[in-house]
Amino acid sequence: MLCILQSRLSSKRFPGKMMKVIKDKTLIELVVNRLKQSKKISKIVVATSINKTDKKLLSLLKKKKILFFKGSLNNVAARLHSAAKKYNAKKFIRISGDSPLIDPKLIERIINF
Repeated sequence: MLCILQSRLSSKRFPGKMMKVIKDKTLIELVVNRLKQSKKISKIVVATSINKTDKKLLSLLKKKKILFFKGSLNNVAARLHSAAKKYNAKKFIRISGDSPLIDPKLIERIINF
């Protein structure tokens, strides 16, 4: 199952939150590491925007060899749809990038359902 992790740095309430470090890992790394624990997820792609505000995020993703897709900042549905098409997924699970406590076992139960 493809997992598309929705993430951007241009939050109005907490700008740059995905790059905040918690115990030597950025928030986005923590979420990706949690998702990797799921046996049902075969591929994780971070869907971010083409906006210049996401350059730092893209640099980190490249450095950490995390797959990513760049799309519309404002049309999130189009961004997710385009990411799924790029990776030839007929279905996918979407996770918000700011969910560091996401439960891999719960994700597996949802996918099974």
